[in-house]
Amino acid sequence: GAITHEETASNDGSVTGSGGTLTVTVCGAATDGEILLAFCHRDALGGRTGLTGFPAGFTKLTAISVSTTSERDRRIDVGNKIASSEGTTYTFTNNEEIALDMQCIVMVYSDVNGTQMDVTPTASHYVFANNTDAPDPPSITTSTNNAMVVIFGSTSGTVNTRSCTAPSGYTLRHGSTDPQDESFVCAAEKLVATAGAENPAAWAIANGNGCGTTCTDDTYAATVAIAPAAASTNSVLFYVR
Repeated sequence: GAITHEETASNDGSVTGSGGTLTVTVCGAATDGEILLAFCHRDALGGRTGLTGFPAGFTKLTAISVSTTSERDRRIDVGNKIASSEGTTYTFTNNEEIALDMQCIVMVYSDVNGTQMDVTPTASHYVFANNTDAPDPPSITTSTNNAMVVIFGSTSGTVNTRSCTAPSGYTLRHGSTDPQDESFVCAAEKLVATAGAENPAAWAIANGNGCGTTCTDDTYAATVAIAPAAASTNSVLFYVR
């Protein structure tokens, strides 16, 4: 069958430093062979851009797990995991020495290729954007028919209550509204029937406090692709008497 989104769960808050944790709880444990995607945006006040610790078993997608001290300091980490004897909680760690705001999501997909992504992310698959609420996820070229393209967006700023509008053709999975005022993440997906170039349009991230999309937040966007499960083959034997 086609790749199916099973769940997206999230948590956010000011996470204490030197090993403080943020736990995301999913409603039901992922089935073995499903794929989990994790995405975290963390404020990096004062250039504190060290890696966010991910739960055991996750592989960091290092090409798109990045930080910047241009404009507002921020740290983004993305990872994936093939489900195996999963529980329902995933714990992320702030390894810096002070409390920092962080928001993380965990997404679960079934009917996937249980060994690899459809496209190995490179540095061309993310972008940092300053002073805009419309980060534009980069184009990606899928290699398999019916791949699931997942786009991420995030923002750092000082405004309360934000919401995301996904690009046309994409289904929003996280970011409809959130009160966190320092880190805010968005995620959306699109099943791409025919392999080839897929170029999402920009996110629209609206801020609260009546400032619409005019606030000068600093943002990030990335694009990844999940491969579908390989089609099963049935052997037919003919006997001649």
